[in-house]
Amino acid sequence: MHLGFSRTRKAIAVFTLAVGGFTSPLFAGPVEECYDEVLTLCDDALEDSAWWQKPAVGLFCTGMLAGCAFEAL
Repeated sequence: MHLGFSRTRKAIAVFTLAVGGFTSPLFAGPVEECYDEVLTLCDDALEDSAWWQKPAVGLFCTGMLAGCAFEAL
């Protein structure tokens, strides 16, 4: 039972990290800083996630990088 709680807590933490970082890179100054911030956030999130959480983290990271690219336009 304790193992399930730990997995749930970790899943929530990874999700919160990914979603919480979604808005801040969109408003970063230069585009390079935006990419660096997103890649750092995503690296941390992927490191702390289980194998089954990695696709969701990757999806959020792709969205955040797209936000950086959109800001460059």
